[in-house]
Amino acid sequence: MTNQERDNLIREKLNEGLSLSDVQKMLDSEYGMKMTYFELRMIVSTLDINWSNQEKKHTPVITPSSVPEPPKQAPPQQEAPKAVADPGPLDDNDEDEEDESNEDGGTQVTMDDVPIPGAVMSGHVVFASGASGKWVFNRMGQLGLAELDEGSEKPSQEDLMLFQQELQAMMQAKRDALQMQAFDGRTKVEINPLVKPGCDLNGTVTFASGATGEWFIAGGQLDYELAEGSPEPTKDDISLFQIVLSKKLKEKGMA
Repeated sequence: MTNQERDNLIREKLNEGLSLSDVQKMLDSEYGMKMTYFELRMIVSTLDINWSNQEKKHTPVITPSSVPEPPKQAPPQQEAPKAVADPGPLDDNDEDEEDESNEDGGTQVTMDDVPIPGAVMSGHVVFASGASGKWVFNRMGQLGLAELDEGSEKPSQEDLMLFQQELQAMMQAKRDALQMQAFDGRTKVEINPLVKPGCDLNGTVTFASGATGEWFIAGGQLDYELAEGSPEPTKDDISLFQIVLSKKLKEKGMA
């Protein structure tokens, strides 16, 4: 199955209403494609999915009407969220000021190193119109706005479309960069010939940052234990490790 065929299958199943977890299990059981939840999320972020068929348990799909009204006045001694660029409050009575609210005229998106609670990914966006706020990508694979910055207008439909395009491009670039970094020799993964009791597979890993430990797959779940004195691996370390391990398993006919 080519990557395009895989992506088309994922899109079809999600549009039918299957959850990301169900799709992950289906790819494994029916097609022998072992994929981590993170890898699946990254692929899905670049696909056109109709999330209206999904059970709405978390943040709704982003639409202008779903964006909450910003508070008219911040509570006393409360700091406004930090923005990528400070567009300033919009003045409905001054069109010139409104036009200059985002001097770059484009959509600016950043991603948090640590997602906000309940989110898989999160970050901040300054829309082309100057509106700004916090975005989240939840565990259902839905993209939405958590809140608007103080004094920000609601983003327009065009704002939202440009934002999603910018985010998808940023995530695709991230995936491409990780694919290149995964095989630069810094991430080393070995598969032990003797499997430990209670494990399906296990081995050792040296992360790109220098952290080291043992990895194992038990009950279909991938996890690792760090060596004594090893620093914690970074988020990119984990992603690079998963890419290298996946390739190793495929080369040995184990995936």
